[in-house]
Amino acid sequence: MYEHQTGVFRQFIRIARSLCVFKAIFYFRYMIIRIPVFFIFPLFYFSSIAQQPDPARLLSRTEMSAKFGDSLQFEGMPVFRAYQYQDKGGVYEVLLCEDNATIKENDTANTKLKAVCLISDHGGFMEKWKISDWLVHEPKTEKHIWFWSKYSSFTDLDGDGYIDPVIVYGSNTEDDEVQRVKIITIHKNKKYPVRAVECVLDYCRHLSFDPNFKTLPASIRQYIDKLMAKLRKEQDLILHEG
Repeated sequence: MYEHQTGVFRQFIRIARSLCVFKAIFYFRYMIIRIPVFFIFPLFYFSSIAQQPDPARLLSRTEMSAKFGDSLQFEGMPVFRAYQYQDKGGVYEVLLCEDNATIKENDTANTKLKAVCLISDHGGFMEKWKISDWLVHEPKTEKHIWFWSKYSSFTDLDGDGYIDPVIVYGSNTEDDEVQRVKIITIHKNKKYPVRAVECVLDYCRHLSFDPNFKTLPASIRQYIDKLMAKLRKEQDLILHEG
């Protein structure tokens, strides 16, 4: 009887050990199935980072010559600066062109300017948007118009993976006073301009926003507000209606 009980006990021990091995194998397979999750998550994380737009870079004169010829002109106008950036839509070049016209003897200034955005397309370029402007004579006669490149930017302002260019330019009068300022935001290939006319008198001072400006994402509108505050502070501008 005692030997029978001992045999049963030994058999129970063997079964228990077998169950422990089975559980260990099951747990090992369980972990093997789930281990890749720890590797897949970083892949998704870094993949999302990779989709963020690259910062815009200023093209060198050598790069500009290779693309637009030694004259560094585009559509007959000298290229002042050229930027390149990449986002989810492709690779873009933005050209800032100023005509460098001679107004008076020994006095060179710009009478017109143009900004154009080109996207690489089958070995060539396709135009996405364009901005053009020139001197005006109201309320005072202007003598010079230029890109304010230090205030222009090429960043993703709303985090959607697409660059939102902000182009800033101004003009001044024969008294060297700033007369007009334009801040043009391009969002999804649509232009949203802010137009300002500086004047010491209330009646000739103006500030207007594009009718659809309020439809822009809040982050973009906040950026423009801060940019205008910066222009007021650094350039002593009013940027106000009336």
